[in-house]
Amino acid sequence: MNKSIFVFIDEFDAFYHFSVADNILTYLIKLPIQSIVTTHNTNLLKTKKVRPDCCFLLDETAHLKSFADRTQREIRQGNNLEKLYISGEFSC
Repeated sequence: MNKSIFVFIDEFDAFYHFSVADNILTYLIKLPIQSIVTTHNTNLLKTKKVRPDCCFLLDETAHLKSFADRTQREIRQGNNLEKLYISGEFSC
């Protein structure tokens, strides 16, 4: 990882407990690299580590948009992204 400038990890948390996945996400954020990780774990949306403009959703028509671009709502730091996601706020 020391020589990497970009890392892509598909389903990075597929076999880990939530706390391990959270620690991996924390580690990746601290690295001086650009990283993209995919997950189905909505628990990671509870953390203060993720921003709505950096979370993306790929829909069934293969359109990729950030959470911020999928809602008319002004999303603030205090919003619970997991609750908004589960309620369908980003499904437009």
